[in-house]
Amino acid sequence: GVTRFEITETGQYRLFLHISSEGDQWAQSATNLMLNGELVTTAQSNGTEGKWMRQKANKMHLEQGQYELTLDFIKPGMSIEWIELKKL
Repeated sequence: GVTRFEITETGQYRLFLHISSEGDQWAQSATNLMLNGELVTTAQSNGTEGKWMRQKANKMHLEQGQYELTLDFIKPGMSIEWIELKKL
């Protein structure tokens, strides 16, 4: 699915994700995060045995405006509870 949101202030933002994976420590999963159709990061994780963890991802410059976020689960197994963009 697609999530739409608005950035009200142009600037640098840090991306955070709250993720889990049912697999053990040897399992691997990966998800591409796309903003307006462009890859901004690939979230990767070993298995967390179902425990939730907060993952800090990259920084990015975002202009004020409307955005569409899509997820591409390229290596299935990851669950994403929430995604946060925090202004720096």
